[in-house]
Amino acid sequence: QPIQWAILFDPSLTRHGCDQQILNALDTFKSKRRFEFDPFGQPQVLKRDFRELGPLREELRRSQFSVVLCILPEQNDSKIKLDITRHTLFSEQPSTALTTPNVSPSKKSAKRNQAFDFQFVCERNMHKQNALFNVFESILLKSKVILYHLELELPAKVYDYNRCWMIGIKILRKKGGAHLVNISCNRAPFVGALKFITNHSAFISGESDVVPLNVMYQACKKLLK
Repeated sequence: QPIQWAILFDPSLTRHGCDQQILNALDTFKSKRRFEFDPFGQPQVLKRDFRELGPLREELRRSQFSVVLCILPEQNDSKIKLDITRHTLFSEQPSTALTTPNVSPSKKSAKRNQAFDFQFVCERNMHKQNALFNVFESILLKSKVILYHLELELPAKVYDYNRCWMIGIKILRKKGGAHLVNISCNRAPFVGALKFITNHSAFISGESDVVPLNVMYQACKKLLK
């Protein structure tokens, strides 16, 4: 099933056409990924006043969205991001906002109990294609969509392929600098879902040709927690 998601922004704080810019970048992303089906579907566009977080809280908590992509303005983006998160996802609505002058935000009821999640993008980064592509990958991850499921038909019955893990190691070598070791673990390699993939990275000396045993041990320990 396609993801049920929305694009949220305040038209008084962001440039005109920012939602269409997201949709145009999404079309490019989907054409490059060559999905067999469209996992995104058509998002609902929400033009809302970020100064009125109470009605926004009620609307989003009643919705069926898996992910809400929120476009943040260039000014006060970090405070607005925190306000929207606190007022929408906390079990009890805070009585104050960080963007309200001369008040201290409430710290009570920091428990999150909503099924949907936010993905934020700042307007200043929307001209960067790679940044938007990372946003779309994050939406796929947070929505827990499954892109494919392989049913293996192999003659051997020795292994339970539904409980098979795949671990890959890559060293990014840089001349005159530290090397980056990246270890990735896919706990369901025959299921096309990013939620089953975890990664861990570590730096090693540029003089090293192999990954030291203690680095490998610590990386695997953190990867498999």
